[in-house]
Amino acid sequence: MQLKECEQCGTQFEARKSTAKYCSGNCRTRASRNRTATGINSAGQPAAAQPKASGGVVLVAGEGLVAQVQRELQDAGRLDTVLGQQALVLAQRMRVVSPDTGSSLSAISKELRTVMAQALDGVAIEGDPIDEVTKRREAKMARLNAG
Repeated sequence: MQLKECEQCGTQFEARKSTAKYCSGNCRTRASRNRTATGINSAGQPAAAQPKASGGVVLVAGEGLVAQVQRELQDAGRLDTVLGQQALVLAQRMRVVSPDTGSSLSAISKELRTVMAQALDGVAIEGDPIDEVTKRREAKMARLNAG
């Protein structure tokens, strides 16, 4: 057996194999989770973004969500607020390919909706098609009631 230093926690351990890197299964798991969270593969190289498959459905989240959230917050003048920054972090979290379960993705999505609604509260959305339809309907009703 060979004395080695654990790459995760730094403790000395007796390696059963010359290729051993970690002192225990817990350290191996922690290292794997850290690599996944930082986007680094087991060889220490940037991991290629792989779509996550779940029950035959492939989930691919790209920069589009983060860019759209950032654009909406910037247009509303709320990008540099606490809620604006929180919304960006949530959007980025949804983009990261990680071992999230469907329920955690759903929870993050719901939280993003809530934070965006709070961040954009009171901001008039210009050119909203629903507002335009409502205004036309109200104008038509006013004409019908007057005539």
